[in-house]
Amino acid sequence: MQDYIYTIRQKIEGLKTAIMYSTSNEVLKLPTHIVHTLKVDDNGYLWFIVPKPNQALTAFEKTFPVELQYFKKGNPDLINVKGCAEIVTDETIINNIDFMTQERKAELLVNHIFLNVKMLQVEVNELEIERKNFWQTLRQSILELIAPPAHHQTFDLSI
Repeated sequence: MQDYIYTIRQKIEGLKTAIMYSTSNEVLKLPTHIVHTLKVDDNGYLWFIVPKPNQALTAFEKTFPVELQYFKKGNPDLINVKGCAEIVTDETIINNIDFMTQERKAELLVNHIFLNVKMLQVEVNELEIERKNFWQTLRQSILELIAPPAHHQTFDLSI
């Protein structure tokens, strides 16, 4: 599993930015945000911050299902992550975050909240970004119908 996480970490660090949305069925849920990944740790957790909602944090679920879509113009990788997000409010956990200074954490906590997402399923797709003429595109489409392309990987990290 560590090999998977290393590969996923490299790809996510190359993209950095994702669209995060909650897939919870609750009435009150965090809105969709564009997030900047701060860290991918060795245990398969993604760390990032989102703006603090107007409502009290206690009104939201502490843990909820999310999906993240990583994409960057000019980069052939497209990564979809399904996981379980947790709103981190515990002071000891926040103080033990080692990828940010204490001053920066205090500054961010005024208007933001920390989230960590346990990655449960990761899909990595490599997009073709080269231009092809009509016949090359048609040939490629027919070949993909017969045999799916080998540039799609799915990692199940729910173990």
